[in-house]
Amino acid sequence: MNVVRNESAYVPPPLLSREAVNDIGRISTVLVTKDHSAYIAREYWLDKEQVLGIASDGSIKSIPIAEMDFTETIRLNRERNVPFALIATPEKMSEQ
Repeated sequence: MNVVRNESAYVPPPLLSREAVNDIGRISTVLVTKDHSAYIAREYWLDKEQVLGIASDGSIKSIPIAEMDFTETIRLNRERNVPFALIATPEKMSEQ
């Protein structure tokens, strides 16, 4: 008679980066393009003819307005209970 053990190996949780720890509690927004790519942004704004977004690692992604899929962006964020409102410039940058 074969005995089958159902033992699950302990897998430690992943270590959080400093950026991830700083982002705990922040609401991230999903930005979707017409080619179905999606980007997570902790901040985003409209700059001329492009949407700029800041990722959790601090990098900035630029998406031309013509390439944004606003319908899908709104739908995905609504499902996550995250409001989507495109502003001209973030307050922090306008104060500098």
